[in-house]
Amino acid sequence: MMLGTKRAKKFLATAVERSKIKVDPSVTLDLHRLFRMPGTISSKSHLPKFPVELKTLANNVLDAMPEYGPDRTDIHVKIAPEIRIRGRKFGPY
Repeated sequence: MMLGTKRAKKFLATAVERSKIKVDPSVTLDLHRLFRMPGTISSKSHLPKFPVELKTLANNVLDAMPEYGPDRTDIHVKIAPEIRIRGRKFGPY
């Protein structure tokens, strides 16, 4: 079975929506909210701020991702047609 363009776009849009990280632009654009004096307390979360080295963040991106539980999850796919991504062919499976 071929996956039509309309259905493929809807499928990909849903996958992106479910997996994307939501960023609050009002926080990321406000340098006063991103950078604080170490040891000061956030008025919203009441948590202390502490220094973090950029190299620490860059090396631990995967560690920062949330875990959804230790158990494996099986995904059953009924239709897996051939698709092409950047010129590479995958499937059909």
